[in-house]
Amino acid sequence: MEPKENNKNWFNDLCKNAIFRRNELRKKALQNTSDECIREFEEQRKLTNKVLRREKRLLEKKKIEEIEVNRYNAKKFFKMTGEVKVGFKPQTHPTQDRK
Repeated sequence: MEPKENNKNWFNDLCKNAIFRRNELRKKALQNTSDECIREFEEQRKLTNKVLRREKRLLEKKKIEEIEVNRYNAKKFFKMTGEVKVGFKPQTHPTQDRK
């Protein structure tokens, strides 16, 4: 099987560090179930989610600005709007009969 292509252009070092920190605090909270550890993990989880949403939002704004720049170039305009409009599309894997 070939490696999956990463389409997360918004995922940067800031996101990676936030997720790493969240995972470390989760491990710590699972080992030590004190209220302080759990509270610290929950705060980091909220912060991580904010960071991820912000980065996604910034990428969407950047794409929209790029589309607005190309509004008089019909080919680029409709190609880019189609990419934004499609959204998430799961891969389908047909099943095969095994003999």
